[in-house]
Amino acid sequence: MDTTVIIERATRAIKADATVFSEIGADESHTSSAAALVGVVGFVGGLLNGIFNANSTPVSGAFGGLVGAYIAWGIGSLVFYALAKMFGGDGDLQGLMRGNAYAAVPSALGGIPVLGWVISLWGVYLFILNVRENMKLSTGAAAAVVLIPVVIALALVLLIVLVLVAAIAGST
Repeated sequence: MDTTVIIERATRAIKADATVFSEIGADESHTSSAAALVGVVGFVGGLLNGIFNANSTPVSGAFGGLVGAYIAWGIGSLVFYALAKMFGGDGDLQGLMRGNAYAAVPSALGGIPVLGWVISLWGVYLFILNVRENMKLSTGAAAAVVLIPVVIALALVLLIVLVLVAAIAGST
């Protein structure tokens, strides 16, 4: 695992160099590096969340970020892969996962208030580029693949909030 290559590819990914996602996806020797990158991004993101969030500590944030990053990487990649196949995508899960690791790099700063939301939007764009490049889809289809789960997740969060508000209002 050459850290110089990881940093160079991460920098290109952050700059939205679409060719890097194809390159990463095709590089089968890079899976362990991508997995390590997921861990670093999750750890740093969780640590920052622990620092900036009054309901967490840096240690619990770092641990939660590390575990959560691997869970999100696996489940998110599977969901993107299944949706991409439904849209006629032609690629493999491992290549998509390697690219997703790099598309997630900006999320390391997601725990910083306000800035985290802006960075998250950039991350969504990078996931769209990765899906487009590694699943050989149009930009529109790749955007649908990435945005469908995002919209569903936001709708579920809204539903949970509304149920909790109704429960609290009903108990008073």
